[in-house]
Amino acid sequence: MKINLDPFHIHHWDESRFWASRGCRILVSDAAGNDFQEWGRVSRHRAGGGNGWRRFSRRRIHDVIGLRDDHALVVVRHHILVYAQGKLLWDHRVPNGSRPLPSGICVLGDGRILYGEYGPNPERKPVHLYLSENGGRNWDAIWASEPGMVRHIHMIRPVPGDGAEVYVATGDFGVEPGLFRLNVDTGQVDRLGGGSQPWRLLGLIVLPGRLIWGSDCESGDNHIFELRDGERIPRKIHQLPGPAYGACRDRSGGIHISTAVEKPGSHRACIFSSGDGDNWRMRQCFQKDLLPPYLFGYGIASFVRGQQHLERLHVNLRGLRRPRREVR
Repeated sequence: MKINLDPFHIHHWDESRFWASRGCRILVSDAAGNDFQEWGRVSRHRAGGGNGWRRFSRRRIHDVIGLRDDHALVVVRHHILVYAQGKLLWDHRVPNGSRPLPSGICVLGDGRILYGEYGPNPERKPVHLYLSENGGRNWDAIWASEPGMVRHIHMIRPVPGDGAEVYVATGDFGVEPGLFRLNVDTGQVDRLGGGSQPWRLLGLIVLPGRLIWGSDCESGDNHIFELRDGERIPRKIHQLPGPAYGACRDRSGGIHISTAVEKPGSHRACIFSSGDGDNWRMRQCFQKDLLPPYLFGYGIASFVRGQQHLERLHVNLRGLRRPRREVR
């Protein structure tokens, strides 16, 4: 399978077109996924300036999700914006933290939208999950962590085949990492495990009878883990050279996990692939650029939302050098 490295950041394939961004512009493709045109713009004070300034200030378009009826949800620093036909419709100020991670916001099958708070949270105040039932116009807190138990939300992922349940992953240290299963309608929460770095994750692969993820430990060893139904201790499958960032499947059933460069001395972010979840191989690595990660952000290889509907693997690079030769 060929890896696509696009000239701008592709966020979402909604089964009819790609949603992407470049600078302050929101872009959409044609049905073939080839010709990209400007669909809308975010104000320059939220996503303007050159690439270096956007990376330093974190003022950029962090996520774009295509919604129904030619609407789109756009995540920028401290705000979740909803656009209709390219024009700003609603502006939601994120109450706590900076903004949800791309892995920390999801759209359920019935159109409801869910996001989790993400930020430093040094006092370890309660962290919330928010739900919108009207396309992003209004948001209600539907869950809060206990004080001192969670730093922030890393991931929200729908449970396949169930419109009301999601997996939720939390971080970062000590007892804070954990993986939960939440029923959005009833509020019931089941803790699958946690309390150590193997449970610190940003991406999750759901297979029949088991869950697979890569650990996001910033200072220790990282591995691809497997948790089988009925078990409470994850099993190591494959060692990773750095903290895992993305996880996805493609249309053929292939499984992919990407890593990130988070600290000086680490130079490569890599993509690992598997056909069955047991046997893994390194597909491609990308060199970190020269800008220090503690000022300009980590070196990240990320996947496209909706990759499970695509044959080619689309990869976004941030803080990484593009290879000179074609990537396969």
